[in-house]
Amino acid sequence: MASDPVEVRRSVAAWLRHAAAFRGLRCVRSAGPVERQEILRSDEAVTPKAHQGTLEAKGAPSTSDGAARSGSAGGAARAPEAGTERGAQSARSGAARGEDLRARAARWPPEMKLRYLADKVIGDCHRCPLARGRRSIVFGVGSARARIVFVGEAPGGEEDLRGEPFVGPAGARLDAWLDAVGLARDDVYIANVVKCRPPGNRDPRPSEVDACAPFLRAQLRAIEPRVIVALGRHAAMFMSGRDDMSLGRLRRMQLAYRDPKMQGRTIPVVATYHPAFILRKPEGAERDRFESGVLGDLRRAIEIAESSGREHP
Repeated sequence: MASDPVEVRRSVAAWLRHAAAFRGLRCVRSAGPVERQEILRSDEAVTPKAHQGTLEAKGAPSTSDGAARSGSAGGAARAPEAGTERGAQSARSGAARGEDLRARAARWPPEMKLRYLADKVIGDCHRCPLARGRRSIVFGVGSARARIVFVGEAPGGEEDLRGEPFVGPAGARLDAWLDAVGLARDDVYIANVVKCRPPGNRDPRPSEVDACAPFLRAQLRAIEPRVIVALGRHAAMFMSGRDDMSLGRLRRMQLAYRDPKMQGRTIPVVATYHPAFILRKPEGAERDRFESGVLGDLRRAIEIAESSGREHP
């Protein structure tokens, strides 16, 4: 082992040069075709050092010697500048790929948008504590080209088991309402504000709604319905942006859903009772009265959908 301090410094410098060259080669081999060309074009710090010994043998001036003559700061500044440039180029390349994906996604049919949202964006979501106790992510079901979208608050126990919204007793009641107004489940789209079941079917907490609501907004942008039917008070308040109102009052109001990403376009919202609320009413005149009101709300939603002048995809 060399004991001369000068020889030690030279040995360490040579080892560092070879290590840098190896890292650059490994980066190039692992990159894709476009990124590989960008690396090869921008790698002005690593490649010359990899061939420094050959250049010195041919009589070319050494980079390290030049740095020593011009001061240690001059030689040390070159590698960080090149590394910063490579990082900037990588960021620009990633941004360009993201813009390209968004441009292509804008032309996708609604079915593909929903599939990408479920598989690639939501995935195995753990954005809020509800993920710890769920069995399924209850995404949504129905026609991706529906004129009417039904929105509930959150999945229940049966929905959590089967991974589909409104499939238990409340779902059977909703199906009966659809049939009564001439619709089928496949004619509409059904989703919830929150995709995972809250423990004990409690109301979702504001933080849980905030974490999950962007997915519902993305679903609505993909489907572009003509009208939204909000099932229950909490869903109606969320869809209309109105707080602390009774469902009875919300049902009498002209409501609209707004999303900043929809460029000023709004979607009419019709508020009505949740099927589970109706099922808690004793059979008889009181339940019949509430259900008559629900059917009136659904017929109003159909009228809005049919009278809409917007051409649906």
